[in-house]
Amino acid sequence: CHIREDSFQIFGFLKEEEVALFRMLMTISGVGPKVAQSVLGALPVAEFGRAILESDVSAFTRVQGIGKKTAQRIVLEMKNKMGQDPELSKILGEPGQGEPDLAGDDVYEALISLGCTPPEARKAAAHARKELGDSAADNELVRVALRSLTRVK
Repeated sequence: CHIREDSFQIFGFLKEEEVALFRMLMTISGVGPKVAQSVLGALPVAEFGRAILESDVSAFTRVQGIGKKTAQRIVLEMKNKMGQDPELSKILGEPGQGEPDLAGDDVYEALISLGCTPPEARKAAAHARKELGDSAADNELVRVALRSLTRVK
């Protein structure tokens, strides 16, 4: 439901994930209900998540009503929100086939709290554990994981 002074609009969705993404999109400057609905109409939830995780601005510029700056803002703000919102991270950044779910892992959680996306945190934590071993202290693992992230980019 979207209420303004001059209109009362109701939007319907088939999945709860779409409702959550719609609401999250509405918090981004320059994105109103029409644009948010266009995004969700053009990009299924899985494709939306992939575009955010891979910083695929062009996926959003293909949506009618979205220019390059708005697309960049969507990618940036949604990535930031993923690091802060566990529910959004679950919707967009679930582990793929054969990847462990690291929720509750102190190193993974520390990286998430520092703003890493779930895939970045998962990859960096795995790299640190491979380099130092599972018996290493968490603070050392986080340090090595952060260093690996700076080298990757």
